[in-house]
Amino acid sequence: MGRTGPHTVRRCVAAGSPAAWVTADGARGQGWNVRRLLEQLGFGYVVTGPKSRSLAGF
Repeated sequence: MGRTGPHTVRRCVAAGSPAAWVTADGARGQGWNVRRLLEQLGFGYVVTGPKSRSLAGF
């Protein structure tokens, strides 16, 4: 996944894009760094991922 997801989020925030939540596909949503950044910035989020991957806390 690399840095594409976090970079895009930071660019949108810096540009003042109005948003309260973010969606991400399986490629972007599986990276913990994107989810952590969204949590730190106070965004809600919905991500997809493979059904073989478990969710922490569930």
